[in-house]
Amino acid sequence: MPRAIIASLAGISLSLSGLIYQETFQNDLISQDLLGVSQGAGIGAAIGIVFGLSNFFIISLSFSFGILTVLLTVLISNIFKNKNNITLILSGIIVGSFMSSILTSIKYLVNPETQLATIVYWLMGSFANVTYQNILFVFPIVLILSAILFFISHRINLVALGKEETETKGVNYILYRNLIVAIATLLTATIVSICGTISWVGLITPHIVRVLLGRNVNRTLPFCTVFGATFTLIADALSRSLAQSEIPISAITGVLGSIIFTIILFNRYNQKGITKNDINVIDNIKFAENSENVSIKNDAVSLLCISNLYYKYNKQSEYILNNISLCIKQNDFILLYGANGSGKTTLLKLIAGILKPTFGNVLIKFSDKLQKDIFVDINKLSLLDRSKYISYVRQDFYNISNILVRDYLILGMVNELKFYEKPTKEQMKNVEKFANELSIAKFLDKKFSELSGGEKQLVAICQSLLQNSSILIFDEPTASLDSDNQELVISTLTKLTTTYNKTIILSTHNKEHKNTAGCTIKILKEGAFI
Repeated sequence: MPRAIIASLAGISLSLSGLIYQETFQNDLISQDLLGVSQGAGIGAAIGIVFGLSNFFIISLSFSFGILTVLLTVLISNIFKNKNNITLILSGIIVGSFMSSILTSIKYLVNPETQLATIVYWLMGSFANVTYQNILFVFPIVLILSAILFFISHRINLVALGKEETETKGVNYILYRNLIVAIATLLTATIVSICGTISWVGLITPHIVRVLLGRNVNRTLPFCTVFGATFTLIADALSRSLAQSEIPISAITGVLGSIIFTIILFNRYNQKGITKNDINVIDNIKFAENSENVSIKNDAVSLLCISNLYYKYNKQSEYILNNISLCIKQNDFILLYGANGSGKTTLLKLIAGILKPTFGNVLIKFSDKLQKDIFVDINKLSLLDRSKYISYVRQDFYNISNILVRDYLILGMVNELKFYEKPTKEQMKNVEKFANELSIAKFLDKKFSELSGGEKQLVAICQSLLQNSSILIFDEPTASLDSDNQELVISTLTKLTTTYNKTIILSTHNKEHKNTAGCTIKILKEGAFI
């Protein structure tokens, strides 16, 4: 019984850590060995074996070295100025390789007839020596960390979309990314310290679940626990029954994992019609004149002022923007026109608070606790407060994969939810109502990646409305669309100012858009208004 329980907990832990690693870093080939946890834990266990320590101390050293390895990885990653995910991944590869070299050196120096065999067998993974005391150590950790993952599942979905998308929804990207990495690390280190290295479980199980359910952590988390536990129980049963002596668990999971992974890859790349490169013309949107109001809170005053704004990316570069000043009133439709490279995207990111000005200010009229309207620097607001005033829709959707449209829209409401809350029935009704208003209800259960360019833009508009912000910023929303879809998107955005009482800021390099009725044209050239 202890063996079966630990095998199940191991499958759950490794599957969940693999899933959230893959979702967080948007890389389906990442597993729990990403940050060198297994290698570090192996060193701790090897040291305990060399000095002839008891099983308790071997487990303690293994767990401690696994945690220290991750802390070293994060420390190296923070040294670099570039804070994106690739830096953390590369740091993990560096530290993991270093720890593997140390482990190899230890194996070379120990007694080959006694200690070496013990270390090698431990590294190959086994459930043979587990006890009820091990369960008392593992079970509370797995239970608590798994519960936290279930509570923050919506935020894991959001973090998977990247820093800009996350922070414009009012969620602290760095905080939650580090929390997710810490949870995955603790889950992995806990299991490795008890059972040794068990390969492939954290890589294969998330793939199986995503094939069946698509990319949505809310749904994949519970199924990963079931599939992970089942996978390791089957592997453990095979390790005990295929030969007279017990086969190391990693040998079994390696064979099963490689076969399953090959089948998954073969099916994925031989499917037809996974993506649509063609741009379809969507039916014109018809706003009902006396349609039922979708509940939106409009307690934020939509008024924003840009004052003497300058920006450059570093001290050596030239200024991208020069002395930009602009006042935007409620219900304005600002069309920011300029050629590629004129500074449009940079200006929009400064307005949204994604970038900070080199000089100057972006001020927004903010209602304080006494309900008095005061001007506040956008960068002085918390991410949550900022998300209630400004919604930012970027130009590309390259890293939004096979999440369902319905699930993508729900992410727009995260700023109204506490980290442990799920959307209410009323909020889910809003998703349906907005989707109907924008004529995208038929796409709700389709994968986002299967939509055409125009359809994706309409979904993004719908999500920005669900975010409940007063100012909606769109960066080149028509850049990759044909003329019919361009006209559709522009007309849809124009109606938002009156239908939903929104302020729109839109950038474009298309000359034809300068004729849009009811908009204020601001022409940007070489970083300045003309």
